[in-house]
Amino acid sequence: MRYEVQHFTLCDGWINCWTVDDHPQTFASRSEAQAELNEFFDDITQQIKDGDRAPDEGYDRDEFRIVPLPAPVTITAMRDALEDAEDVQRFHVTPGQNDAGYYMDVLEKLENVLILVKGGT
Repeated sequence: MRYEVQHFTLCDGWINCWTVDDHPQTFASRSEAQAELNEFFDDITQQIKDGDRAPDEGYDRDEFRIVPLPAPVTITAMRDALEDAEDVQRFHVTPGQNDAGYYMDVLEKLENVLILVKGGT
């Protein structure tokens, strides 16, 4: 299981703002994520002590949390869910099709498949 550090933002709520090479940063364990978060706060504290950051430009620890990430959905699990689903029909997307209703129908069917894969109803 992988973990991520999330920051609470006013506009988007809890999100992973940490990136490596423009990709969200994740961690192999909760303790690895906690160590990175501790290092982040140590750096902020040092910047304030050095005068590189104003004392009111820090963060509160309660603005951050570490959460487990769900296991990725595999192609096999999606195929099995499609085969097991009675109410999900096979569909295809025709390149260049401009029918918004058609795309909404496709998205709804995909949502049904993902719900089945995750074990929902």
